[in-house]
Amino acid sequence: MAILRTNPTSYSFEIALLKKGEKVKVLFHPEQKTKIGDTEDYWYYVQSSKGYIGWIYGSFLSKQSISTEKETLDKNIVKENIKGIWWEVNDRGDTGYRSIEFSFDSDNSFNGTFIYKFQNSYKIEGEFNINEDGSIELNKELSIGKILLLHKTTEGYRLFAQNNEKTYYFKKSYSNITEEQK
Repeated sequence: MAILRTNPTSYSFEIALLKKGEKVKVLFHPEQKTKIGDTEDYWYYVQSSKGYIGWIYGSFLSKQSISTEKETLDKNIVKENIKGIWWEVNDRGDTGYRSIEFSFDSDNSFNGTFIYKFQNSYKIEGEFNINEDGSIELNKELSIGKILLLHKTTEGYRLFAQNNEKTYYFKKSYSNITEEQK
């Protein structure tokens, strides 16, 4: 049995228990491995055969249980889905203190501007480009990194960023606040 968790930490909440040999589809994994006890491996963001989505430590996976199909998103799909405000999801599954907002220069452009905020203490503005592989490249190095990836999950889209040994992930804010209410 392996535990599927809300975040890539051994103390985060459990989503489900996966049976030995159950197939999972890997949606994302960070560039850096994490050491737990004597084992060093990746945390994988996966979708189980029953549709559960969460994080699982690599030592609990076998090559047979991992689906090798690589998910890439067309840049048009990325463009349709990133406009708006995205909030960081913390280790408890709550929204964190970071947000990033994307807007486009024009309707037929894959370039735009972003505003990155952290705890209302600072804000960084810059530009971004959606690359041919669907990755989102920022023109400024942020604490979360410079490249973001969009992945579709059963709960909607999620943005992922990696910097050093930390992985950040964001979910979209679906606010009904109008400009007049701001």
